[in-house]
Amino acid sequence: MIQIAMKRIFNNINCFNKLSMKYILIILVTIIIPQEGKKKIELKIPFSSKQECLEASEKIDFSLSFSGAEIKTNSKCIPEESNQKQEDIET
Repeated sequence: MIQIAMKRIFNNINCFNKLSMKYILIILVTIIIPQEGKKKIELKIPFSSKQECLEASEKIDFSLSFSGAEIKTNSKCIPEESNQKQEDIET
């Protein structure tokens, strides 16, 4: 009985931790079309841990060229707090 109660408490705490986002993955998508110039799109995705954010960041960075056009992505993880330190930012 105590094990079941402890399991429920742990699951509730675990769910709460998933909701509190601590890092933001910033993705910058750059689309370069020779006739139209450069367009930039910025996306922000919250993550609960630095490790999850960095793993996602590694999967997103790429460059693709076709018919004279080019698409590039660049991403970085930053702490969610506004008083972030420069050394906390990883690209």
